[in-house]
Amino acid sequence: MMTLSICGNLFAWVERKTHSRHYPLYLTITLVCISLFLAFPRYDRHWNSVSWETTFLKADDLTNNLQQIPPDSYLAKKVFRLTVPVIIHVLHLNRTAVLAIQFIIGVLLLYFAYQLALRIMHDPVSATLFTAGLTFLYCGHTCFTEITYTWFDGWAYFFLLMACYFKRFLPVFLFATLAAWTDERALIILPITVLFHQIDTKDPQRFRYQRLLTLNKSSIAVFSALGVYALVRTWLSHRYHMYTPNQGAGFMDLKKNILHNSFGFGAFTFLEGFWLLAPLTLFFSWKNRHYTFLSLLLVQLTLSSVVAFCVADLTRSGSYIMPALFIFLVYLVDHIETWMMRPLLLICLFFSLIFPPINYISFSDLSYQTDKPFPWVLYSIMTGYIK
Repeated sequence: MMTLSICGNLFAWVERKTHSRHYPLYLTITLVCISLFLAFPRYDRHWNSVSWETTFLKADDLTNNLQQIPPDSYLAKKVFRLTVPVIIHVLHLNRTAVLAIQFIIGVLLLYFAYQLALRIMHDPVSATLFTAGLTFLYCGHTCFTEITYTWFDGWAYFFLLMACYFKRFLPVFLFATLAAWTDERALIILPITVLFHQIDTKDPQRFRYQRLLTLNKSSIAVFSALGVYALVRTWLSHRYHMYTPNQGAGFMDLKKNILHNSFGFGAFTFLEGFWLLAPLTLFFSWKNRHYTFLSLLLVQLTLSSVVAFCVADLTRSGSYIMPALFIFLVYLVDHIETWMMRPLLLICLFFSLIFPPINYISFSDLSYQTDKPFPWVLYSIMTGYIK
């Protein structure tokens, strides 16, 4: 009873705060500050990475095939990851400016995640709990902490989110294109944004076979982006001999990850506490005989997870399934009342909060992969202790 009372008081307090017109902005700023306190950027080591040299090399010469880089290096995989290099090239950015834009993207990701969750659930308390939980996932804080290796995953997560947020053809096409050219893993997960647009409507029959396979304008925009990507990439391959090496990624790594304890632990880091929403969505879709929806969702989640386990950097790869969270919300909001959704999302938030902010990479130092809180980083910088 005491627990129910505490939860009820928490929900009532949040609901009172949401009455402010500027609540989404206040919430975003608060979550960013908490995120920075719990996982502070390592400014003491980001200047030493050769990753930035490769990024600016691509920015200066967008058609550089990077064949001078060993094929098993992650830097050699940047051949077609052109979104950020193009932005750097067009805007003449330096390293500091890129990190500043990335920070802003991280703020916008949380802001629009709240707005999209609110649009889906029509409950600011549930949207708040969802956004707070998202803040403590890798996809929610990487724009603030990943400043060394120029992975730019946070950019891709933001573009994927915005490809779901908008409905009109042009912005959906634009953000889907930006996501695809940021990282191939975003390209693989893009079909799930199609599934989101197919079900994020007011049509009561939207989960039926006919409706799911009748594409709307938003879905057509995503497929158009995929088609243009395929054509341009094929042309670049033939014209400039640009190819992505496959060394360091494949089914041998999949086998190693499955046999290693990376499998369960690594998979948990994809969504952490929000994995709780997955079996509920699958259960209700099976119960309601929405087999087409269930199949499409399972195929996409399975494909993206297999791709994630084919490489060593599991967390950042698996976190690309982040758009699936909004599909879970769209489906569950029709089957779970608000008074149940709030504690459900609070549980998701709780487990995401207590789990350390980690970017898990198989067979490497776990301590190094765990982002540290602000006091720890400050002490490291002041004392010269770097790890």
